[in-house]
Amino acid sequence: MPEKRKTKVGFAGETREIDVTVPDGEPQIWGADAKLRVVGTRVPRIDGVAKATGRAEYTTDVRLKGLCHARVFRAPSPGGKVRSIDVSAAEKAPGVVYVRVMRQPGQPVLMEGQDLAIVVAETPDQAEDAIRLCKADIESGPVIVDVETAKESGSPTVHASSDSNVRRGGRGGAGNADAAFAKADEAMKRADIVLERTYRTQVQTHSALEPHGVVIRPDEDGGVTVWCSTQGTFSVRDGLSGALKIDQSKVHAIAEHVGGGFGAKFGVNAHGSSFGNEAARAAMSLKRPVRCILDRREEHLVGGNRPSSVQQVRIGATKAGEVVAYTARIYGTAGISEGGAGASNPMIYGLGATAKDEFTVVTQAGPSTAFRAPGHPQGSFALEQAIDEMAAALDTDPLEFRLRLDKNPVRRWQYQEGAKRFGWAEKRKRANGKGPFRRGVGMGSAVWYNGGGPGATVSVTAHRDGSVEVSNGAQDIGTGTRTVLAVIVAEVLGLDVADVKVNLGRSELPFGPGSGGSTTAASIGPCARNAAEAARSAVLGEAKPSKAAWKSACAKMEGESQTFTGGRGPAYERYQGQTAGCQFVEVEVDTDTGVVRVVKVLAMQDCGRVIDALTAESQVIGAVIGGISWALFEDRVMDPKTGRLLNGDLEAYRIAGPRDVPDVEVMMTDVANAGNSVGMMGLGEPPAIPTAGAIANAIAHALSGVGDGSARVREAPMTPARVIAAIEAAERAAKGGK
Repeated sequence: MPEKRKTKVGFAGETREIDVTVPDGEPQIWGADAKLRVVGTRVPRIDGVAKATGRAEYTTDVRLKGLCHARVFRAPSPGGKVRSIDVSAAEKAPGVVYVRVMRQPGQPVLMEGQDLAIVVAETPDQAEDAIRLCKADIESGPVIVDVETAKESGSPTVHASSDSNVRRGGRGGAGNADAAFAKADEAMKRADIVLERTYRTQVQTHSALEPHGVVIRPDEDGGVTVWCSTQGTFSVRDGLSGALKIDQSKVHAIAEHVGGGFGAKFGVNAHGSSFGNEAARAAMSLKRPVRCILDRREEHLVGGNRPSSVQQVRIGATKAGEVVAYTARIYGTAGISEGGAGASNPMIYGLGATAKDEFTVVTQAGPSTAFRAPGHPQGSFALEQAIDEMAAALDTDPLEFRLRLDKNPVRRWQYQEGAKRFGWAEKRKRANGKGPFRRGVGMGSAVWYNGGGPGATVSVTAHRDGSVEVSNGAQDIGTGTRTVLAVIVAEVLGLDVADVKVNLGRSELPFGPGSGGSTTAASIGPCARNAAEAARSAVLGEAKPSKAAWKSACAKMEGESQTFTGGRGPAYERYQGQTAGCQFVEVEVDTDTGVVRVVKVLAMQDCGRVIDALTAESQVIGAVIGGISWALFEDRVMDPKTGRLLNGDLEAYRIAGPRDVPDVEVMMTDVANAGNSVGMMGLGEPPAIPTAGAIANAIAHALSGVGDGSARVREAPMTPARVIAAIEAAERAAKGGK
């Protein structure tokens, strides 16, 4: 039966005792007064050496006897319906062992990169040569890749079954969107200052270092073993089971190491391609293993993307600084996807009466997927700028304005401590000088919500020699999940982290969640603790945990090993229902060239109980770099005449490189949050949210002495051309021009 327990929650300088309802059998929560030995320290990744030396095996490294190589013949551009696909020449090409047409006559071609046929050959070069011999006769049709054109009434439609390319979203505020807008408009009448602004963000493609890929081997029992670059070991298993119509028990999915995944790798396929299913069918037909790895252009075309956004924002405030209303009308494109192009705007702040309406505009481009904090970076880019613009209109410091609007206790502490550490007040006052290089500072806020949930199981196996193995089938996509589990188990058993071996990324291991929504560690971490507690109780009894005591007790066990399992129930009462964060950014802007250089980022971030400070900081640094990349560089460019992608590589599609990475300082806020026996919350997504908006605010501050002081870049990426355009507009305004 569940029982009421008291636990101490909170963070530095602010703790209190609360009652929580804990499922029967759960250990005592690691509260604010817990004395922990390993948890919270700086533990290097336990797989770090394997990765640094190349010993870690990724999907792209797998080589099997008799391995064949697959390539997909793809549509060269969007068009009408397929008339015919001719693969006869490919079938006769040297080394080709399998060809299958994937799109039939009469089916539409919606985008460049659409699957048309798969070719399997003995070598990669033979497969590549063979797909060049494939031919497709496709009706010509209208090209619809420009969002503004696509959303016009009477525009040709991407999906023949619809009479419009515009899809209205379902998150229009409290209740009906129209009613919410009416209420906000009424509240806006109280405002002394009303600002109307439009902010734009671009399509960002997934560019993980390791592309989507599979190696699939048919097994003697009629099943398959699949090595897959994935965020969901078990979703790969389930997906292939359905595609091949075989039992789940006959699909063995392996993802021991994954070269990055930000939301686009939850199954055996890419979101815009069925290459994984087709490779599996080929392997089953040939009775040979088949390898299919997407190249970089395919990643840009079919690998998924973050949708664009156009956010029309209206914010009203009184002269006293009270925001009375905030509205946002948002549209953007998610390619051929019929939803998903909204943005989390508003969020975080108390903004009075709020209303939002969202629309997805369908275009002939690759479909969107989840992308690290879906919808939130786009929303933050607009929201944080709107807050700064209103602060300027009120002649109020942006930090002080946020302190008025944000009641979250953790984030308020982070604002104040971060401002001191960053030197906010001094840098805000600092004169920028009259030369071309101007410094500015800005800030933004982060929020997330996930503390994990039930459904997963972790096993802890104690061996007679005292060694310990921890097992779960979930994948570590580079976030440090292995190390987190090792730290938790070492803490409970009194061991060193090096004494704990962690097995992950195999579907025959206990069930684990996909790596999405920042739920993985917070879901399986408490399971690992609960399993370790069961092991400690059974092996050590009442003895005090220590390395020596554990080894001595294990030597007396019956049998060579004993395995203990742990799950977790639903989250129970928490100190706060969200994770909090904020970022302070300093930039340097060259007003002659428009080039922006991010000089310094201070990221203040909470993730509940910090398990390993080193991997936590690494997560935040990676998110900040990704935010800089999206803010300043990344942008998918489509040819409006042909519908083809113009920058499908990592040269023309620019991402942040080593020279673009500033000094990033991370200050984790360790919050005893309850919610589960470990007190963990998700971390992967929140620090990716505020970076771009904070950079935009810093650029505006740097340019505050230029022209009439109104220079602000409201469109991402904030390229040199857009910076120069903002400067020129401010200079014209100062002269009385437009």
